[in-house]
Amino acid sequence: MKCLKVYDGTTRPIGINKLIKNDRILRGGIIGLGAIGSQQDEERKTDGVYSHAGAYRAVDGFELVSACEPNAERAGAFRRFWGVDTVYDDLDGFLANEELNVVSVCAPDVMHFKIIKHILDDPGQIRAVITEKPLGMTANECRDLEKLASGSGVLIEVNNHRRAEPSHCEVRRLLSDKLMGAVQAISAYYVKGLFHNGCTMVDTLRMMLGEVTRVKALPPFEVGSYGMDHSVDFLLGFQDGSKAIVQSCDKDAYHYSIFEIDMLFSGGRLTFHDNGFRIEHQPVEDYPHYPGFRSLGEPAQVQGDMARAITYIYRRVLDDLLADRTGFGEFAREAVKDMVIVEAIRESALQDGKEIEL
Repeated sequence: MKCLKVYDGTTRPIGINKLIKNDRILRGGIIGLGAIGSQQDEERKTDGVYSHAGAYRAVDGFELVSACEPNAERAGAFRRFWGVDTVYDDLDGFLANEELNVVSVCAPDVMHFKIIKHILDDPGQIRAVITEKPLGMTANECRDLEKLASGSGVLIEVNNHRRAEPSHCEVRRLLSDKLMGAVQAISAYYVKGLFHNGCTMVDTLRMMLGEVTRVKALPPFEVGSYGMDHSVDFLLGFQDGSKAIVQSCDKDAYHYSIFEIDMLFSGGRLTFHDNGFRIEHQPVEDYPHYPGFRSLGEPAQVQGDMARAITYIYRRVLDDLLADRTGFGEFAREAVKDMVIVEAIRESALQDGKEIEL
């Protein structure tokens, strides 16, 4: 897969003037100032861009002008850190009083559908919505939004940033070009809910391995640290006959974050460590200790930019707006497919692990 074009961040992209009247940069606002909305950059320990607020500041062509957050403490911290004084505590006031061109939806998962629908019903000057996953809590909600967006003049995109980040793009290229050989075994690990983070795991595995044809939830079914969004173990079957086993690591409680994938092929191994910040490739080599055996060689890191992955989404949205694209963006369309699969996994759990064909 060809990775996305990256602006160098030093110049304003040619053509941005045609987007907004009066030669203005795109005015952006954020709904929800929790971790991904702002806090991960307010409290970051390493260099990078880890939030939507950070992306507005890092990507040329955008201006962060306001936010919506009911928690006064979080609103105050946002104001102090970013120097943005305008923070509303209600959605209607936020949308009515600001001339926004881009809105980022970082509210709790169950609110995404309602907020995006509210925007699409009366978008005003809003040209794009960048939402956190999941797009909606059901496939029907996602489809309803797709229908609304198709005639709205608004672009909808989902922050599944691994689809745009260079190292993940490179792995997809290796696999699509059949450079790793046949799949032998795939395992993956996640925490914090099938719908909250499990959908991201489904999306990442689909990006790498293709479409899912069957699913099966694995017991125990009602476990996890994310309330009623259970962290279900599950099996995904793919079109080529391969399968992936995905296991949660917060069955009794949340102990630590993990989002890791281990892929074994006839031609080597690919491992996604540390939330995808480090992806390693091990080729198959002659075993060094005695003849007649083959083994996995020393790992080489696939170069990437996960510390700034979210900026690739904003650059992509900017490119799409420059091309006058509206409706669901590519990643939003993929997010609808993810929700079909996640709902099928939940249905399998409700049926005591029945295998479900898609």
